[in-house]
Amino acid sequence: MSNYLRVPVSVFISTIFFVAFLFIQKAQLHWYLIPLFITLIILCFDAVSVFNKGKDLFRPKPILALFGINFFVIAPIIYINDDSLKINTIHHISNWELWIGMIAIINLLGIIVYEISYRIISRKKYTKKLKHVWHIDSTKLYRYGTVLLVICFILQAYTYISAGGISSFVDSYAERAGTFENSGWIFMISESFPIILILMICIYLKEKGIKLKSWQVIIILILFFLIRLYFGGLRGSRSNVIWGMLWASGIINYTLYKFKRKDLILGIIFIIIFTFSYGFYKADSQDFLEVVRGTESVESLVDNSDESINHMLVGDLSRVHIQALVLNGISNDLDYKYAYGETYLSSLNILIPDSLEIINFRNKTHFGAQILMGTSHVELTGDGTTRIFGLVGESMLNFGLLFVLPVYILLAWIVHLIEKSRQTWIVNQDGRLFIYPMLVVSCLLILVQDSDNLIFTLVKNLSIPLVLLFMVSIKRRNFNSISKS
Repeated sequence: MSNYLRVPVSVFISTIFFVAFLFIQKAQLHWYLIPLFITLIILCFDAVSVFNKGKDLFRPKPILALFGINFFVIAPIIYINDDSLKINTIHHISNWELWIGMIAIINLLGIIVYEISYRIISRKKYTKKLKHVWHIDSTKLYRYGTVLLVICFILQAYTYISAGGISSFVDSYAERAGTFENSGWIFMISESFPIILILMICIYLKEKGIKLKSWQVIIILILFFLIRLYFGGLRGSRSNVIWGMLWASGIINYTLYKFKRKDLILGIIFIIIFTFSYGFYKADSQDFLEVVRGTESVESLVDNSDESINHMLVGDLSRVHIQALVLNGISNDLDYKYAYGETYLSSLNILIPDSLEIINFRNKTHFGAQILMGTSHVELTGDGTTRIFGLVGESMLNFGLLFVLPVYILLAWIVHLIEKSRQTWIVNQDGRLFIYPMLVVSCLLILVQDSDNLIFTLVKNLSIPLVLLFMVSIKRRNFNSISKS
């Protein structure tokens, strides 16, 4: 689909979708809908490129746009029209439409800056030359990978045994008993099992010249899903499973089966169903397991839980309502002192052992609590918050509105860098292509997570697979380059 055709198609699809969604939500007309509608058109322009024939589905820009449709447009409308989602803070907000509208305008300007920046960066003459290309030695992969799988399995088994079994492990999670404290390094290793396994299987089948059919891919992904649940999924982390599924799908896409547009639609449906269903486990794992065992009805579980589709779309897959709160807070709390980058420095401290930390920086839980509870209350009680503020929200905690637009420029540069890395690795048949799907996921994480969550997620998920790829790859000097005008 040409760019000229994408414009009217995007406007048409956006208009039909927007009007229908407002009708379903029974939303009242208000000016805040105007920036949301314009944002939808811009995002839809990127998203429809997914349907271009011959294009790789695993490209960061259209995937980010698809995610952004809920993040920037759907979630704010739901939040306005569902009173059960409203958050109470020290600054009581009665006119949510005003603050959602204000943050919608800010995000719209940010998205425009993002689009312009991406096009400027992309039009520069691009020359990328890898000094060394990583070619995977399959013999080493099977040898080292098998050893690593055994270690991962032993550590995961140790985790369950030390908790008193899987059932006790789930109970400990439900009671938030602190069972998982100081176990990060164990999870980092043990939960690498599914990705290492799928990588080894895909490389093996590719070497045999085997191409999979769609039903075979579905079976493999179902098995991967179940394995992923065992390795990390029972800790109540939906992201562990979802990001793992996306990563596994990417590995399959570049080895055995090119995913089609219908597969993307099925994948989105699966993510929605899983995220919603798993929300009940996360909220009350005991009742959820009782439903699985058949001793409690689904209706009873739903009635006793606060989980809903709206809660998932707003609370889990968006941060715009939190960002509206931050905007309101920094506008009304004259005593609030900006972090001036301290939350980012605190996030970097995650990489340093506690015993080696020289300066103990205050993190986003401290500054976020000031916004939600008031500066004087936090200084008196030392209370914190577990809220996640996202890219724009954390930027406002640190610098107010000063760096909101620049962070969108940074996002454009990261998306461009990841896309160019994909092109480079594909042309050079570089083994690092197999970490690329997780880099695409990181684009979504940048938008929806804070810097501490982002660093933890990337370090935890990428460290072991990247070390394995380094160990099993033959580094050859590269004399080819890629040029693009």
